[in-house]
Amino acid sequence: MTTNPKIEKPPPAYLAQEPLPEAMFSSAGTVSITRNMVREAEAKARNSQRGRFRYCLHRSVEESVQEMVLAITDHVYFRPHIHPMGKSESYHIMSGALSVFVFDDQGNITERHDLDDDNLENPLVLRFNDPVWHLPVAITDIAVYHEVYKGPFERADDVIFAEWAPDETDTEKCRRYLDDLRNGSAGG
Repeated sequence: MTTNPKIEKPPPAYLAQEPLPEAMFSSAGTVSITRNMVREAEAKARNSQRGRFRYCLHRSVEESVQEMVLAITDHVYFRPHIHPMGKSESYHIMSGALSVFVFDDQGNITERHDLDDDNLENPLVLRFNDPVWHLPVAITDIAVYHEVYKGPFERADDVIFAEWAPDETDTEKCRRYLDDLRNGSAGG
């Protein structure tokens, strides 16, 4: 006669990870995101000082695939950046509308990709196979998207910020830059 081993209850599916108060990392072996979780991410982003929240589907920055569901408000600014060769990245809109701007080395807009879950003509998914300067911007009051990045992720090696774009600490310049991007008047 064999005895069944005690089955322990799995840990909560997502755990907050310091020092990222706006992120929760998966602790589960199988991960899913429900529509309710998308709504919860939207609420957390709206209540966040920086207007953003992310569920990390991966367990750590050391994993070879970095998958996140991000909710960002329309005032969120990520400084335009580029990733090194061999680090692909993709965006998949889940709720709202997101524009992903692509720039040349001088900061001139070369492409604008409007991802929209409510427009049959706009793409839902965008992938960068090669390094490009880029910046995602919420066009609706809030946008939720699934981002996939080839890990592992080491900020110092994986993100090069554009010197021609405002620093994230200058909120007024960032606000004007986002406004200019949305109305088509930004560029080198």
